[in-house]
Amino acid sequence: MTLARRSFECDLSFRSEEKESRTVAGRAAPYGKSASIGWFTEEIRQGAFAESIAQRDVLALVGHDSGRPVATTKRGSLRLTEKEDGLYLSMDPVNTTEGNDLITNVREGLISHLSVGMIIKDYEKEKRDGKPHYTITRAELWEVSAVVWPAYKETSLESQRDAFAAYQGERKRERAHLRRQCTIDEDELLWLQLTCS
Repeated sequence: MTLARRSFECDLSFRSEEKESRTVAGRAAPYGKSASIGWFTEEIRQGAFAESIAQRDVLALVGHDSGRPVATTKRGSLRLTEKEDGLYLSMDPVNTTEGNDLITNVREGLISHLSVGMIIKDYEKEKRDGKPHYTITRAELWEVSAVVWPAYKETSLESQRDAFAAYQGERKRERAHLRRQCTIDEDELLWLQLTCS
């Protein structure tokens, strides 16, 4: 079997206000979102990774490079959780050159995407808009990677510190929106939805 790799756009970030936080978190794979990958489209069904998460050691890598590991489920430095809208991760990268570089690159916004390395076990096929469409129903998850370019745009990777700042900014925008809700037009409403979501 071939290891399939799928990258997802996300907001990879830290999960703390503290500058020294090493916890990085984000959505590694969206569920139910179609991505165009060349001549076909694909989506991952909720629960596709459940068996893998429960049974195998999954590695966190940089750029799908097995020579650049930064965390693992076996040692507890990588934690994976399935939610309704996707596979989420939280990790504490090891205190090595690779781990420290990853933290710096996430903080600086140079790496903000995730990708999964998996072996597809079961899928459904249909035609959508004249293209083959595959729904992955079961996959063996081998690794998750922090990457520069994603295939799926619905992923995120962020630091705890940055996520808290974003949360505060979103609350501030919502309060401002409520103050002027009587004078808002459709263009502004669309812009607010795009910037606050």
